[in-house]
Amino acid sequence: MDRLDAHVDAHRAEYVARLRALCRIPSVSARNQAIGEAAEAVQTLLHQIGATVSVRQADGGPPLVVGEVTGASDRTLLFYNHYDVVPEAPLEDWTSPPFEAAIRDGCLVARGACDNKGDLVARLCAVEAMREACGELPATVKFVLDGEEEIGSPHLQQVVEANRDLLRADACVGEGGHQDELGRPMISLGCRGRMAFVMESRGAARSFHSSLTTIVPNPAWDIIWAFASMKGPDERVRIEGFYDKAHQPDATELDHIARIHFDEAGTRASLGIRGFTGDVTGVDLQRRLLYEPTLEAAELLAGPTFDGLQGMPRRAVGTVRFGLVPYQDPLDMHDLLRRHLDRHGFGHVALTPLTYRYPGKTPIHDPFVGVVTRAIAGFYGQEPMVLPQAPWIGAPIHELSEPLGIPLINAGLASVEAMAHAPDERIRLDDFHEGIKFVGRLIAEFAEAG
Repeated sequence: MDRLDAHVDAHRAEYVARLRALCRIPSVSARNQAIGEAAEAVQTLLHQIGATVSVRQADGGPPLVVGEVTGASDRTLLFYNHYDVVPEAPLEDWTSPPFEAAIRDGCLVARGACDNKGDLVARLCAVEAMREACGELPATVKFVLDGEEEIGSPHLQQVVEANRDLLRADACVGEGGHQDELGRPMISLGCRGRMAFVMESRGAARSFHSSLTTIVPNPAWDIIWAFASMKGPDERVRIEGFYDKAHQPDATELDHIARIHFDEAGTRASLGIRGFTGDVTGVDLQRRLLYEPTLEAAELLAGPTFDGLQGMPRRAVGTVRFGLVPYQDPLDMHDLLRRHLDRHGFGHVALTPLTYRYPGKTPIHDPFVGVVTRAIAGFYGQEPMVLPQAPWIGAPIHELSEPLGIPLINAGLASVEAMAHAPDERIRLDDFHEGIKFVGRLIAEFAEAG
């Protein structure tokens, strides 16, 4: 690996330039902005590293870009990444334009720098560096690059199931990962799912004098009372059947939870809160963070304006979001919520589903966990912290690895200060540089494990 490291060091500026160029493309999937441009850019990057490139696309979906570089063994490692990003708002909180890709204090600051273009470009550069410095790759590497991850990858499973042979592999590395507050690498084996709904209540068909407010129903209270019926002060969701399928950690998972470091004081200070929900701390906090499904009231809108002088609104809408753990089906939530609303007197409240995503999980005993752990320990000098399940919505296990029948693990290079999805999102250039070298070790470790 010395030749690989020397090659990566010699091409550092070139690799950073590639990342900056990709980060300058404002590929916001929520607005369908520059998605085609970004898809073409990642195809160019794949051709540049010598990959065979294919593009697959479902009706109405973005290009799913697939690349393959043949290696010496018959083992195949798949990397999943995405080239789309979340919207950049609020713009006023950025210290440099979000798509300028400014370099400041040793960091590249841009929307998508860490989520997920940093990992994407690092992995591509690693394959190129291995081929140029060491010759043939020790294993075949495939890339699947998604253009709609940030809106739930609604077309991904359809494309995967129609192209199983093209995507066939033995294991998959997900979109990313990070270091914890102590600088320790972390990997995650599972991710949350989600389901969101708009609830709508309508009142009077026309405007009316405030003297009638005692006898005309107020749709805003409808939504407020519906919210209140779903969750108690103890934070338990009161929708019947909500917890029935939720995964519970076994003894091995609980052991891993106990070893995870979480900066409670620092997190409270950064969020400006006195304490966490239910005043949980320690292992109880970790268990809640990783394994507790959630239901959150996300929005409440009533009336045309909010100047404090309007009369009773004629229409009110509320948005609720379910955060789901493995084995909960997001599509079940529609039936559960509808029945709950009907039982509690809210049958007239309309319910419209929004985006959804399934949770997923790779078993903690899967041999691929050992492969990734050894690669990290060999390169970084310390074993990673293993999250049996992550509290965020991440790589598409249900849509990608489950149809292919392979394990998926998230192992990335971002630091805890990366500000993903926030203004001034960034990636430390040293982390990006070292991440390229690490991917080379991971490919080599994967080949040897076969």
